[in-house]
Amino acid sequence: IGYIFVRATAVEFVKRWSKACHRDPNAWDQNLFKSILHSGGRRGRSSAPTAAKPGNPRLQPMFTTSEGRQLMVGVLPVSLFASGHTHFVSRMAHLMHTTPYMVHTTFQYGGAQGKRHRLREGMMWEDGPEYYAKPQFLAYELDLPYSLVYPNGGKPGSDGTVPFGQRTTVEQHFALVHHQLRQLRNALALAQATGR
Repeated sequence: IGYIFVRATAVEFVKRWSKACHRDPNAWDQNLFKSILHSGGRRGRSSAPTAAKPGNPRLQPMFTTSEGRQLMVGVLPVSLFASGHTHFVSRMAHLMHTTPYMVHTTFQYGGAQGKRHRLREGMMWEDGPEYYAKPQFLAYELDLPYSLVYPNGGKPGSDGTVPFGQRTTVEQHFALVHHQLRQLRNALALAQATGR
């Protein structure tokens, strides 16, 4: 399912979902979640459209408890509760100048190892020094000159972005890319020469 925020008032719904999962362990828990939610609870799903909560159009009443209370259901903002695509590919949180509460490592291959690697690439996974200090590895520190990272000057904001007029051109971007690729090429040559 990804991320779910559930208040204590929704315990009855969660218990019904849990029982359904135990009754049919081969069923996909997400389908059972939707099925119970769409059943509407005590009185079943009303055929009439339900109104959004006043003041918050993101919330809809979708489940009625045995006590007659309606549970409100909504979608968490994807910039703050991001999928792998919205965070790592679309970079929504970065573009919106926000920091997500959590990132679900979806839309990638390789199981748990692939997820760890994706988090490493996003600077969201911290390995101990022993991860890089194995004898068969060669580690190097990347040289990123300020003049290549910010060739048009300017002071980057706390999130690393610069004003639109100071963003890099395609040529400037590739100057930085080629600088990094030369370092990687040299490291690979050194690793091959030393049997790493």
